[in-house]
Amino acid sequence: SAMPQLTETGAILGTASYMAPEQIRQQTVDHRADLFALGAILYEMLTGRRAFDGPTPMDRMSAILNVTPAPLSASTERQTPGITALVERCLDKEVETRFQSASDLAFALGLIEAASLRSTGSASAEPGGGAPIDATGAIESQPGPADLLFHRITYRQGSIMSARFTAEGHSVYLCAAWDGRPAELFQAHPGNPELRSLGYPGTDILAVSRSGEMAVSLRRRARGGFVYTGMLARMPVGGGPREILDDVREADWSPDGRQLVVLREEGGFEQIEFPIGKVLYRTPGWVTNMRMAPDGKTIAFLDHPLRGNDAGGPSVLDLSGQVKHLSTNWSSSRGLTWSPDGREILFTAFRSGGGRSLWGVTPDGRERLLLRVPGHMTVLDVTRQGLVLFINENERLRSEFLRVGEAAPTEMSWLDWTLPRALSEDGSRALLEESGVAGGEMHSTYIRDTDGSPAIRLGDGSALDLSPDGLWAMAVVGTTPDAVQLYPTGAGETRVLSVPGLDVMAGQWLRDGSICINAHEPGRGLRLHRLDPSTGEARAFSEEGLSWHEIMAAPDGSMVAAMGPERHTKLYPLDGSPPVSVPEITSADRAVRWSPDGAALIVFGRGQLPGKVFRVDLASRRREVMRELTPSDPTGVEGLTGVRISGDGTGFIYGYMQRLSQLYIVEGLFRQAS
Repeated sequence: SAMPQLTETGAILGTASYMAPEQIRQQTVDHRADLFALGAILYEMLTGRRAFDGPTPMDRMSAILNVTPAPLSASTERQTPGITALVERCLDKEVETRFQSASDLAFALGLIEAASLRSTGSASAEPGGGAPIDATGAIESQPGPADLLFHRITYRQGSIMSARFTAEGHSVYLCAAWDGRPAELFQAHPGNPELRSLGYPGTDILAVSRSGEMAVSLRRRARGGFVYTGMLARMPVGGGPREILDDVREADWSPDGRQLVVLREEGGFEQIEFPIGKVLYRTPGWVTNMRMAPDGKTIAFLDHPLRGNDAGGPSVLDLSGQVKHLSTNWSSSRGLTWSPDGREILFTAFRSGGGRSLWGVTPDGRERLLLRVPGHMTVLDVTRQGLVLFINENERLRSEFLRVGEAAPTEMSWLDWTLPRALSEDGSRALLEESGVAGGEMHSTYIRDTDGSPAIRLGDGSALDLSPDGLWAMAVVGTTPDAVQLYPTGAGETRVLSVPGLDVMAGQWLRDGSICINAHEPGRGLRLHRLDPSTGEARAFSEEGLSWHEIMAAPDGSMVAAMGPERHTKLYPLDGSPPVSVPEITSADRAVRWSPDGAALIVFGRGQLPGKVFRVDLASRRREVMRELTPSDPTGVEGLTGVRISGDGTGFIYGYMQRLSQLYIVEGLFRQAS
C-alpha cells in the first residue's frame, strides 16, 4: 500500500500548544520560535497546566495568538525570584522582545539560580542579595547595598578583545571583531544596543587615563598562547594616535596620566618597566593584566609560570622591584583590576572545574569570592562609583584535519581546548593536548586517528612531540616540569627522563633517537639542550634568551631552528658552533616543520585569516605561500594557533580558538565610592 501523506503543501508544522505566533501566521521562523516553545514547557512544569490550552488544536493556536497566560503563583516567585519575568519574556508574542539567543536565556537562568541560592542561604552562594530578573534579562535592584544589577552592553556575534570605561564612567571603549570582520574600536553606551564605530582597524585598548586619554596598541598581532603585541601609542580625546614604542604587550597609566608602565619581552624574558626603560620585574614565564594601583605605589598583575598556559595568580610589585605573590594554584586566571578604593585586587579565575569567577584579594593575601555567573568571566575595569566591567566568555580551542584533495576537513577537537601538537609521518595519527577545564589541572595528552575515531588518553601533561616511528609521545607535567614523560602510543610502560634543575618548555625528537629540549635553569633564560634518553644527561648547545616558540629539528639532525633573543629564527648546530640567523622568519611566524630535503623551513603567520602556510627557502630566503587554511566556521576566530604537516606534505592539522563573548556591567558589588 502507499505510504500515507504526513504533510501537505501549506500545512502548519508544529505542536499546537507550543508553537510560536510566527509559526501559526506562517511568517519567517528562526531559533527564537524554539525559545517560545521552551517558555511554554517551563510554564507547564512550574504550574502543572498548559500556557495555552483548549479542547482542539485550533483553540490552542488561537490562545497563542490572543491570550496572555495567567502569572505564575506568588509562592513560585518567592521560591525562585525572577522566574516569572523570565518565562513571560520567553512567551512574548513579539519575536524582537523575546530572548534573542539560547545563551542569553541560559545566562539569565544562571543568575536566577544564583539569586535563589543566596535567598536560601546556601553555603556555596555568592555575595549579593536575591533579586528578580526584569524583562530585559537584567537583575532588578532591591533595597540593600549588596543587590546586583546586570547591564548587557553588546549583542553582536563575535569576540571582544578588550574594553575600558571612559574617564567619566558613563560609556565604554572596546576593541571587538564582529561577524568575522577584523577587530576595530567602538564606543558603547549602556542602554543602547548599537555601537559607535571609532575606526582604527587592528587597534587594541590598553588603558584610559583619568583625563580620558587612551593608551592603545596599533597593528595588534597575535604572538600565540593568549599573547598579543603591537605599537604602543597615546590617543588623546578627539585626536589621533601618537606612536611611542613597538612590540609592547600591555601598558597602564600612572594615576596622574603622565607616564606609562609597560610590559614587553626582551631576551626571552618578559619584563615590567616603569618608567619605560627601568625594569622592575623579569620572568621566564609570562605576565597579563598589569594594572597600577590608584595611589601609584604598586603594580598588580597575573603571573603565569608556564608560557601559553593561563594557570597562575595575582601578584603585586612595588616601585623598588619587590614582588609578592598573593594567591596561587589557580588553574585559569585571566582578567584583573583594582577595587574602587584601591584596597583590594579583583581578578577572575578558577582552581578546579566550573568557569572563571570574580575574586578579590588584599595585598596581605586575604581572598574572597565576589561573584559567580554561568560561563567564564574576564574582569576588565571598575569605576570609582563601583561599576564592574566584565566579558562573559564562550571559548573553545578547536582542531581540524585536512587531506589535500578532500572537499571538507575532519573535526579533530575532542574536549574543550584541543591543541594539535604533532602529526605522524603518514598523516594518519595526531598528538593532541587538552589544556582546558576538561583536560584537568595537569592537562591531558591524547592520540587520535585523523579519520575522526575516538581519541585515546595517554596520560597527564602538555604534549610536545610524536616520535618519528609513531610509537612514543613526549609530554611534560606541571607548571615547572623537571622531567620528560615518554608515553607509549600502544602497549608498553611509560618512561620518565628526569632533568633536575631544568624547567622544560618544549621538546622534539632528533634523528638519532635523542631529544632536543628548550629549557631553563631558575633565573636564567631558555636555551637548547640535547637530552640522552639512555643516560638522562642534558647538554646545552645554544645561547640563552630563546623564545618559548616551537623548536624544529632538521631532517639530518645537524641543527635545530628556534626563535632567538633578537626575535627572529636562528639555526643552532648541535655541535655548538655559531648559529645562522634567518631574519626573514620573525616572531610573527610559527614553525611547522622542515622540508624533507632540509632546504626550507615551513612556517605560518599567526593572527590572520585565511591562515597562510609559507615555505621559506634557506638559501635564497625567498618566501612563498604553500597553502591557505580557513576554519569551517570562522565566526569569532582571529587566526590559526598551530599547524602541523605530515611528512609527505598531504595532510594538515590546524588549531584555532573560537571565541564568542559578550560585554556586561554589574553594579551593586561595591558601595559607591566617595
